[in-house]
Amino acid sequence: PQRDELARLAPRERRDWVQRNKSEALASRPPMQREEEEAKHDEYGAVPAYLMERKRQWAAAEAARRSAMPDPSCPPGTRLMPEDERLATLADLEESEQALRQMLMKIPLSATTPSMLKRRELLDQKLKKVEDAKIMFSRKRVYVAEDC
Repeated sequence: PQRDELARLAPRERRDWVQRNKSEALASRPPMQREEEEAKHDEYGAVPAYLMERKRQWAAAEAARRSAMPDPSCPPGTRLMPEDERLATLADLEESEQALRQMLMKIPLSATTPSMLKRRELLDQKLKKVEDAKIMFSRKRVYVAEDC
């Protein structure tokens, strides 16, 4: 161009360079990756059944190991009394307490003979033992001596 001539520039183009780069990048990927994506099956990413089974086996083995371990809060030479046995014993103690109270009520208050006094004292002692046993068996956990 000469000094007095104006330089003519080509008209500007409207191009979306981001979209163009994106499409070029997708087209330039190796064909192997595209085949791998298409080859994914319905269960892709799911945990296999044999691993789930193995996990259940491990959990069962751990539960068996823990149940075989002795209770750390159990004193030596004792065992934890089963719940049904504890409740049955508690019911028996309540029945014997009622029977002892009825027998105690039959003794007259003004009893002065040595045999009546001795009988009343004996019934009071038995009643005290039954009440103490009821308190003990009312707890959640009861430990009893192991059978040899």
